[in-house]
Amino acid sequence: MSESTDARNKQEPDPATIDEQIKSLEAELTAIKSSSAWRLGNRITNQLDHVRRILKRPSIASSLRVTVTSLGPEIRLTATHTSRNAPHDLTFELALNGHRMVQERVDLHRIDNTTDADITVKQISDTEWELIWTPSRPIGDYSARDLSITVGGFPDRIVTYQLNADSKPSTDDSQRQSLRHLMNSLKQVAVITKSSPPLSKVAVLSTYIPTARANTAAVSLIASLNELGYSTIIVDTSPKPSLHESIKDKSLASIYMYRKNVGWDFSSWIAATVHPDTQHLIHAADEILWLNDSCFGPVTDLGSLIQDAREKEIDFWGLTSSIQIEPHLQSYFLRFSKRAIDAGLLSNFIADYNFPMVKSDIIQEGEVRLTSYAKDLGLSVGAAFAYEDIVERYLANWDSRMRDLKDDPLFQEYESINYVPGFERFMYHMRLREYLEEGIPRNASHEMWDTLLDMGCPLLKRELVLSNPQRVPLNNLHSKVSAISPDWAQIIATERGSPTTSTNNHIQRPG
Repeated sequence: MSESTDARNKQEPDPATIDEQIKSLEAELTAIKSSSAWRLGNRITNQLDHVRRILKRPSIASSLRVTVTSLGPEIRLTATHTSRNAPHDLTFELALNGHRMVQERVDLHRIDNTTDADITVKQISDTEWELIWTPSRPIGDYSARDLSITVGGFPDRIVTYQLNADSKPSTDDSQRQSLRHLMNSLKQVAVITKSSPPLSKVAVLSTYIPTARANTAAVSLIASLNELGYSTIIVDTSPKPSLHESIKDKSLASIYMYRKNVGWDFSSWIAATVHPDTQHLIHAADEILWLNDSCFGPVTDLGSLIQDAREKEIDFWGLTSSIQIEPHLQSYFLRFSKRAIDAGLLSNFIADYNFPMVKSDIIQEGEVRLTSYAKDLGLSVGAAFAYEDIVERYLANWDSRMRDLKDDPLFQEYESINYVPGFERFMYHMRLREYLEEGIPRNASHEMWDTLLDMGCPLLKRELVLSNPQRVPLNNLHSKVSAISPDWAQIIATERGSPTTSTNNHIQRPG
């Protein structure tokens, strides 16, 4: 045996030894969970689960058995426990083609079906339970071989079952299962105002407002859409239907839809496009907008940009484009012309959409693919602010940007102060210029936000302003927005929860 083989064997632990160590930890954990320190034990359980996932060697619990009795829009399962020490709770995880669809904790001895959980429980006997999974997440057409179930619970570790590949779900030829599951996510549909006849322009707004956040920005955006002559369909996935009363009192929207927060924006847009209560608006539309409330604004005139797209007869149009992954329109603001609608861009895309749940998959399957569909149909595609134009403008103004930074008093004091935000801003733009000159794709709506505002972009990304994940310099954010729209500058300052004075001289950190 070579020295390198000996070294490798010393680094790789024996699987049997790993099993013994984990069993020892499990025994200790069992003792902890039988004591009053249950929460601590539960946290340790989660860590052990993580270790098992890393090792990819789950411990199979033979005393717990899960079978599937029927497939379809509702999936019925039976859980049977043969041990005297039956678990009080189980964690059910259901996955489709390897993608987790739902993970819920089910308390078998304290059944509460009043919640909006995907899984409900009916106890058959002391050791047998029926579980009914009604997916609120649209999961598309599937076969049994695509679906897998993982069940975890104390004292059992993990039990995994692959469904019988010969089983087939019930089908409904009139409607794809994916759309039926999508409808399960809807909790409320309310008609706010009726226009007779319906307006020819429809805007579908996907919104999510955390409980602690005011809805001022969303209401202002809806009001702007009304002023531009759009019938507005609101699809709200907030923890509470916080927008309903605001738009109802002011008659700001045509239809309000409230649904579970699954599937992100594309599931909301599709739900509003295919729902029976919206068809009188969708079928009468010569122009449809898909947008979300991920931005502040419009801080400038949005209508003139849309009118320019009409005059240029751009079939599929957005505010900004990206070249990340492949060239495409960014989906936070999209416009479909009558020609695009008549060509089947929306209907074809929806029919083929697989309803992914992971953000990266949604960008690929939704945002990127939608642009590809438009091009395949021979439709014209364009952006008000194309990525290449934003980069060109940013680099063209490089000298003036550097002069402004070097004149910054904070930067001038760099030699005598250990850390100065002005110097960090200088270095940030030096690095960004290198990326752009090397042709490395960047996120223009974040990293070149001030250039976009200078070019007349009416929307400012909310994530950039509130959490700033890429640590973009925002020292001049308030002054820049104030020069364009003092009202929106105040709304932004309020949501940031910071004063509009000296704190804006510093680079903003996530949090």
